[in-house]
Amino acid sequence: MRATSGTLKDPVSIEPEIIQPLVASRAFARIRFHFPRAGLMANVRIYDAEGRPIRRIAENEMLGSEGFFRWDGDRDNGLPARTGYYQVWFEVFDTTGFVQTYQKRIAVY
Repeated sequence: MRATSGTLKDPVSIEPEIIQPLVASRAFARIRFHFPRAGLMANVRIYDAEGRPIRRIAENEMLGSEGFFRWDGDRDNGLPARTGYYQVWFEVFDTTGFVQTYQKRIAVY
């Protein structure tokens, strides 16, 4: 996929890349996606700096061509994630065997 400037556009992005729970405009992150076609399936997880899964955002969820998932800086157990760096793991796949993964860094402060 190409952006209008002619550079390759990353189909997955994080906005903002730093979650600050005490700042209303940065209290959560949007994990945005934009793919050339709808109908892909997605798994989205958050991992801590040691590679341990802390939050499952999506599990085998069908996607439109674009949209976003929201992460509030929390863990699967409902507690807030600790201050530090995290990895967003975003996997897309379809029934033909196509699989693509994307990894993005995000921070909680």
